[in-house]
Amino acid sequence: MLPDRKLSFNDMAEAGAPDLPLGLGMGLAQSPKALHTYANLSNERKAALVQYIQNRRNGAEAQQVVDSAIERLGAADTGFF
Repeated sequence: MLPDRKLSFNDMAEAGAPDLPLGLGMGLAQSPKALHTYANLSNERKAALVQYIQNRRNGAEAQQVVDSAIERLGAADTGFF
């Protein structure tokens, strides 16, 4: 269930949260459900997701992983990273 108020990037910019890769931040901005799931992750899980994306060999592969991550986060799936 989504919260009553709209989440923003300020909700994610708490102390200890990792910096978002640009593609991930843009994808989250376009998917309220994915943003909600991401915002509810612990800082450790957020860092794990960022590392999962940054471990790609090139930008095209990273973009594919980001697109898949946004889709899965939108479905409240956090078991892929």
